[in-house]
Amino acid sequence: MKPIKKAKKNISQGTALITGGSQRLGREMAISLAEKKYNVIIHYNKSKKLAAELTNFLQEKYQIKTAIIGGDLNDPKSYKNIADFMNKNFKDWNILINNASIFNKSKFITHLGSELIDNMNIHLNAPIHLSHYFAKQIEKNNIKNANIINMIDKNIARYETIHFYYLMSKKFLAEFTKMLALELSPNIRVNGIAPGYVLPDIMPSKTSNSGYTQTKNQLSCIDGWQMNTNTRVFLYWTHTEVRFLMLLHAIS
Repeated sequence: MKPIKKAKKNISQGTALITGGSQRLGREMAISLAEKKYNVIIHYNKSKKLAAELTNFLQEKYQIKTAIIGGDLNDPKSYKNIADFMNKNFKDWNILINNASIFNKSKFITHLGSELIDNMNIHLNAPIHLSHYFAKQIEKNNIKNANIINMIDKNIARYETIHFYYLMSKKFLAEFTKMLALELSPNIRVNGIAPGYVLPDIMPSKTSNSGYTQTKNQLSCIDGWQMNTNTRVFLYWTHTEVRFLMLLHAIS
């Protein structure tokens, strides 16, 4: 773990922990939270350098507290180590984002073993245990309006896949999310985000939304994902102005 970097003036909305948060969607969520004056803690497994670079950037630009915490989510001991670090150093920890993920091709017959264990540990066991420790400290510290966000996958409505154990574990995570939302309401809100396609090549000019319109038309053809009131489209911009398109399906 890395020493906590404290801002000179920190008017915080709370503290967020993002697992696997050093790059891609985790990085974009970290920046978004920092902009809203949340302290941001980045968990990493192998991407220590990227995690350190990100927290340096966040602390310098947004004047928030940051830290990084390492841990292999395939090791159940890491769950408590991460939670203990958060509980010791951030009494205002009020957001948990279970974002860490692996994405490997697998078939039921040929890949039983490590693929099953790895996917279940990272996509289900880690979110379950971290959510448990998080909920306990929320109750202990009497924190109101806390949030757990589980990163799922838009393909949970499908059954045919070349990523059998990945998709299976994400389906389990989706069901866990719905059950936990009822269990922890109203003090802790539990939501799932099911990202769709990440399209970094869409870069229309600042005066045109043609790229967005074209992508929306393409995505509207995906089976089972209509552009209706139950589906929300969010655009994320990085500081390099690369657009990421996500389909977020509300899990009620």
